[in-house]
Amino acid sequence: MVGTHTPSGMRVSMHRDAKRLRIQGRRHPDGHMTYRASVGGMPVPASSYEPKKAPSVKVYSDVVWSYDRQSLERREMTTDSEKDYYRQEWFNLQTGERTYFKEGKLSDPEMHGESARRATS
Repeated sequence: MVGTHTPSGMRVSMHRDAKRLRIQGRRHPDGHMTYRASVGGMPVPASSYEPKKAPSVKVYSDVVWSYDRQSLERREMTTDSEKDYYRQEWFNLQTGERTYFKEGKLSDPEMHGESARRATS
């Protein structure tokens, strides 16, 4: 099993062979967060989730190709638009070793690579 945590601390796990985990969350007017998760398929519905509004929290765990290291790796990304937060971590699939880490403000174009910097010019 592999897993990740939502910004509120809830642990979400999936089988190591799963290619994708997506978690989306939204803060409600009373302050509580509602999350929905999917593992490589359709999302699991949350009873109070309102799909008309964009989620403020997104957590992704995908197996993707790393062009820098020329290998398949697990990429975990967290974005929280309310807190202007962005985190990206990459892990070796065989050893579990973290191969890359970046954390900062979601609004900072430097967090998103050269293509994002060109788009704002």
